[in-house]
Amino acid sequence: MKIAIDTRRIGKKLSGIGRYTECLLHGLSLIDNPHQYIRIDETAAPYDIYSLKNQILFPSFLAHEKAELYHSPHISVPILTKKDMPYIVTVHDLIPCKYPHFTPKAKKNRLLWLFRLFIREAIKKADTLIAVSHTTAADIEECFPADSSRIRMVYNGIDPVFFKSHDEKKGNYILYVGRADPYKNICAALSAYARAIETYKIPHSFLIIGESDPRYTEAQALVEHLNLQNHVTFSGHLSHEELIKAYRGADLLLMPSRYEGFGYPVIEAMACGVPVIISQAPALVEIAGTHAISVDPENTDEFAEAINNVLTDSALSNRLSTEGREHARNFTIEKMARETLKVYEGC
Repeated sequence: MKIAIDTRRIGKKLSGIGRYTECLLHGLSLIDNPHQYIRIDETAAPYDIYSLKNQILFPSFLAHEKAELYHSPHISVPILTKKDMPYIVTVHDLIPCKYPHFTPKAKKNRLLWLFRLFIREAIKKADTLIAVSHTTAADIEECFPADSSRIRMVYNGIDPVFFKSHDEKKGNYILYVGRADPYKNICAALSAYARAIETYKIPHSFLIIGESDPRYTEAQALVEHLNLQNHVTFSGHLSHEELIKAYRGADLLLMPSRYEGFGYPVIEAMACGVPVIISQAPALVEIAGTHAISVDPENTDEFAEAINNVLTDSALSNRLSTEGREHARNFTIEKMARETLKVYEGC
């Protein structure tokens, strides 16, 4: 079977969807299967996935490539034309539908009704929906009462390099990895970090990794307000190699999100043996299981106490590190690829 996979979200600076797509392709290359894969990149289809041009031209492109199945790793498929092959759509989260206020300055919020229309029609037109967590699967059924038989849950897999043994020395810092959108809740982590310095005199610095976003500068403003300029570093975007090194050197990862569909940094940190503190967002609790400390990030005292406990209790830190590393092995790209392949072959 000729399977077309849309790879237009793989760029020099990987997003969550780009990372998902790259890991899927890598995983498929590692398992034995008889299918042929067509990578649809920006050279092959040089138009935005949400553009009118994509709606009009993309079906013809798929026909020209003689594709027999199309997998969209994002919630977008041609909805204006009749399809002549099965469509598979991966749903990572439904922030635009459930919590649009979590990304108040996003471009899609300016035309939220249109974006929601795209999502609704893509979900309606898909033969199978891949949800990256049980939480996301439940969100699909809540927002778009779909035939649950069309939903398949396949957990994301992470790059095998995260599992490699290493002798990286700890750098005496706490780590955050992700975007700056309000739902990521970086300010709650910064407030708890400041309280931990004040109350427990922790000596650790705080490294925040993620491309700066001029729309959301609240974290930088809070650092100045709390007088943390000498303690907090905003690294901006890092290369994949630099990111892995940063994980390995961290004493603790904070993931205080109000909402996630999956939460890559949780598993990536665990694979590197880094203890993790998460919020009580359902997907994070689902993904981390009992192998991370869960807190209410809005309770600054509780959050700060958890930070101090992990940093000062070596038995707790070692347990989280050991259990987390073992737990992360449930999220390999080979497992992700095999389960996705079952979805392909079931269409």
